[in-house]
Amino acid sequence: GGRAGRWRWPRRRAPMPRLLLQLQLLLALLLPWGGDRVCGKEGAHAAKDESDGLCSNRGGWPAFERHGKAPAKARDLTFCQGYRDATCCGKAQTDAVRRLLYFAQETSSDCRDLWAALKCSGCDPRLATQQGPTPVSELFCDRLYSACRDDFVAVDERIQELRPCHGSDTLCFRASDWIRNGTNLCEEAGYLVTRPSSSPPLRYSFDGSVPKAGGSARSSSRFSRAKNAASAAEAAAAVAEEMPAWVWAFVAGLAYAIWSQRRVIRRYYSDYKRRQLVQARAHQSKMWEARRQQQMVYTKRRDQQEQQQWVEGVAAGGRRKQQHSGSVYVN
Repeated sequence: GGRAGRWRWPRRRAPMPRLLLQLQLLLALLLPWGGDRVCGKEGAHAAKDESDGLCSNRGGWPAFERHGKAPAKARDLTFCQGYRDATCCGKAQTDAVRRLLYFAQETSSDCRDLWAALKCSGCDPRLATQQGPTPVSELFCDRLYSACRDDFVAVDERIQELRPCHGSDTLCFRASDWIRNGTNLCEEAGYLVTRPSSSPPLRYSFDGSVPKAGGSARSSSRFSRAKNAASAAEAAAAVAEEMPAWVWAFVAGLAYAIWSQRRVIRRYYSDYKRRQLVQARAHQSKMWEARRQQQMVYTKRRDQQEQQQWVEGVAAGGRRKQQHSGSVYVN
């Protein structure tokens, strides 16, 4: 019974050395094809200026907690709620925007709203993942200048950028007295002004449009999945470009060798599954045998207890009968 359930390797082992020989021949053929990639080409991988879809810190703005990570949903925003579904910002960035607007009490409402939209643009995931200053369209800058030309502005001493005048500022000036146009206003505030004929063209520049607060979670998740998929595709392309040719040759040779010997591999796999099945059945038989032995021991012990109780009951009945007959004789 023990020898019948043993598993044995197949006796034909000749195809496996042939598989290795085919792999070596394929490597020898493919290695010269990629020799220039093995040695490398000058200037093959230049530094990329484009965004990689990850949050990037910028000057004059609190550091992102998600720096180096993809934009995600934020629950700790104290301002700029329109970007809470997908953003790089957190409490530090939105607190800075709120303080800037809170102390600008004497600024007109239209001007404050546009300043708020401009400052919150740093939370836009399409802008926070780009390198360098935040790009803003020239049309939005003209709108900002038209609404704020009669309001007072000041220069932030810490970052040397233009902002609305605060009550604690010692020097404020009317915007129209020192600022020529909207382009000049946005540039003095630390933004990059883009025009329709900008070169090189940017993928996105802020134009004043803000996603609706409480927008569809499905669209937000679609945006996050699209960004993640794009990042994964770019990463895979970068790895593919940097991988030497001999690695590609090895992978291709291995795939071809596996495909050519698929029948042998299938037979080995079938034998392995058969061995697993035999072992499982043997284990199940042992479990059933152990359970049967336990049942037999339990039944035998129960029969012995019942027999002992019967003997004790018979003996007790005989003693009671003797006692009764003795009491009758005495009387």
